[in-house]
Amino acid sequence: MKKRVALVLAVALLAQGAGRADSHWRRRVVDLTRLDVLHTVPRRYAKSIPADATAFAVYEGNLVRLVDARDGRELQTLAGHEAIVHDSCWSRDARLVATTGFDETVRVWDAATGKQRFQARPFQGYTCSVAFSPDGRRLAAGSGDGGRLQILDADTGVKVRELQTPDASLFAMEYSPDGRFLVVNHSPADRQSASIRIYKASDLGEVKTEISGPCSGFAMSRDGARFAYANAAGAIVLIETAAWTELARIPAHRDVITGLSFHPDGRHLASTGNDGAVRLWDTASGKTVNTLPIKLQMSSKVSFSSDGEVLVVGTADATVTLYGRRAPVSAAPKPAPADPAGK
Repeated sequence: MKKRVALVLAVALLAQGAGRADSHWRRRVVDLTRLDVLHTVPRRYAKSIPADATAFAVYEGNLVRLVDARDGRELQTLAGHEAIVHDSCWSRDARLVATTGFDETVRVWDAATGKQRFQARPFQGYTCSVAFSPDGRRLAAGSGDGGRLQILDADTGVKVRELQTPDASLFAMEYSPDGRFLVVNHSPADRQSASIRIYKASDLGEVKTEISGPCSGFAMSRDGARFAYANAAGAIVLIETAAWTELARIPAHRDVITGLSFHPDGRHLASTGNDGAVRLWDTASGKTVNTLPIKLQMSSKVSFSSDGEVLVVGTADATVTLYGRRAPVSAAPKPAPADPAGK
C-alpha cells in the first residue's frame, strides 16, 4: 500500500500543472472507443491550449484571459495590449504565454502571475502567429503581411534570426516536439500551391516535402515521427518526417477540417470539422474508432493533453468540452459477517 501511495504522489508531482492535476476524477484513457464528458465550460471559446490541457486562453478585445479548463475559473488576466489581440501560444511547460495584437506588439507573459516579461515589435504591422520552441528558449513570430519570419529570444525579445519568405501572411506555426523543425502554414498564391512550409530550426533552411495544396490544419506526433495535415477536400494526409514523404490519406470529413491533434501514443489522431463531428482515428488502419457530435458548420479545435487522459474540444459557439474516462466509483466495503460464536 505504501508503494502505491508513493507512486501516485510521484506521478502527481511530475505531471504538468501538478497543483491542478485532479487525477482523482479520471484515469488514463487506453480505449478511445468510449469517452465520457468530464466537464463543459460554457461562454468561453478556446483560442489556444497548453500541452497539459488544464487551461486555455480566450480574448476579449485587448485582454487575454487564462481560464481553468475544468471549472471555468479565471486564472489570470493579461492586460497590456493597446489594440485587439490576434494570436497566442503557450510554452510546452505551460509557464509562459505569448500574445500578439493589432498594436503591432508581441508580448510574453508569466502564466502563473500574469506579469508581462517583455514586449517586442518584430514587424511594421501586426504579427500573425507565434510559437515557442520545445525548450522555451526561442519564440517564432510570423508577420501578417510581407512574409517575414523572425526568431526571438524568449527571455528578452531580442531578434536571433530572420527570414524573408516568398509568402504573404504566416498564419499558423508550430515547432516539432524534438525542436528540429518549424512548421509554417501561410497564404498560398493559388489553390495549387502548398501552404505548408517546413523549415529547419537550426538555420531556417527550407525542407523539401511532398506536401501539396492548401492546408486548413496540421499536427505533429509527440515523438516527431509523423506529421498530419488537412487538405481542401477534407482528407487527412499522413507524412513520415524522416524524408517528409506521404504515408496515407484518410477521407475524414465532408467539409473543412479545422483542427487536428495526435494522441501521445503517436498512433491515434483526433480531427474536427465543419460537418458537425469530432472523429478519432487509428492512423495505422485509417479507421474511425470514435465519433463525437458537435454543432454543424461550427469552427472548432481539438487538443489531447500531454498525458493522453483528456481531449479538449473548443467550438466557436463559445463552449469548451473535456472528454476522458471517469474513474469508476468504488463500492463501499461490505461489513464482515458476524461470528455466531462471538469470537
